[in-house]
Amino acid sequence: NGSLRNTEAMTRLCRRAVEIDPLYARAWAMLAIAEAKLRMDFARSEDGGTAAAERALALDPDVAEAHAAMCRVLTQQKRFDEAGREIDLALRLDPASYEANAAAARLHYAARRTREAIPYFAKAAALAEGDSLSAGMLMISYAAVGEPESARAAARRTLARTEKIVAIGTSGASAGLAKQLRLRLETLVPADLGRLAERDGGVVEADHA
Repeated sequence: NGSLRNTEAMTRLCRRAVEIDPLYARAWAMLAIAEAKLRMDFARSEDGGTAAAERALALDPDVAEAHAAMCRVLTQQKRFDEAGREIDLALRLDPASYEANAAAARLHYAARRTREAIPYFAKAAALAEGDSLSAGMLMISYAAVGEPESARAAARRTLARTEKIVAIGTSGASAGLAKQLRLRLETLVPADLGRLAERDGGVVEADHA
């Protein structure tokens, strides 16, 4: 998932990989993605993955993840047109790439093209079962565009996924608690979807101020 702990672990692993093999383009791309996540989601990482993304593209411009990484870098810089060109290349190279679909979703959402972000959030969530962030953003996006039934369906899938992640993370010890949490949240989701979309829309508005 996209927790700080996991993202930092991914960053360390990728840094070690490029130390061992400085010509490994995909490792540079994944390092850039991890550093971009640290910058965007946790306000960490000095350059947000810029140098690593540039290195990945210089080594191999045919790696979809390298263009997805650059898309993330450009998205956080609000250079949406350039980010769009990068993600078009990434998806052309590998339409089934998780990183490309996740980056496309982030780009469209950040650019306030919420409806365009929806299929990419859905694809990313389908490609990575542990990606609770894309699943949650899918729910929020449906609510934001005025599709409450789709939002509720996405919410149920997100809650079921969260239940499974919690159970796995505790070796099954918290499976019962996770189920109780899911059932409780399901009763709250319909009433809270509108407020959740409104709050998240405010964050996007602030980002574009």
